[in-house]
Amino acid sequence: MQNVRPAPGRLLGSLLSTIVWVAVLACLWGGFCQLLPWMQETRSARVWVEARQDQLTVGGGYVLGLLGFLLAFLRSLSLRNTRYEAGATDLTVRSGGLWRTTRTIPIVEILRVETSSGPLMRLLGLEDLKVYVPGEALPVSLYGLAAGGEFRKHLLARRESLREAVLSGDLSVGKTPQDMILERLDRVLERIEQHLPASGGGAP
Repeated sequence: MQNVRPAPGRLLGSLLSTIVWVAVLACLWGGFCQLLPWMQETRSARVWVEARQDQLTVGGGYVLGLLGFLLAFLRSLSLRNTRYEAGATDLTVRSGGLWRTTRTIPIVEILRVETSSGPLMRLLGLEDLKVYVPGEALPVSLYGLAAGGEFRKHLLARRESLREAVLSGDLSVGKTPQDMILERLDRVLERIEQHLPASGGGAP
């Protein structure tokens, strides 16, 4: 089983993108507040808005800042709890902050795996993977992998091994190391039982 998780740099990228979006929305809100008095039809309404223009601008900035902090906190909590486990036959994705989810994807059903990375991600040496499976309109995203290319190769190689095993009828490739150990123990116990003398059930 191969376990990976988002690298710490992915959290930095998420925080920076949140800050950028909050800054853009704050600029848009400030521009809207500047135009708001001129959107009023009556002079009294225009005067009322102009008197409270600073309060509207600052209040909107506080709201956007609080919203950005909340989104960044939830995002960081979600990334902290995210795990990707590539087992013998399944890819398990564990994610979520306040509400945690676990999703299992059969590796043999994976259609393709794509990598994506923005400028900041490339600077940090990270990649996101997009796993496409049948019947799903959107791919399953694996975020912020330090060795995304290697994990992609591992998934695709495992998929091909499973497909070849299914075609040849060899199901041992889909077994975990624990399953193989248990099978060996069962065979050893069978041999021991064969060499033990049969217990006599008759009277002496």
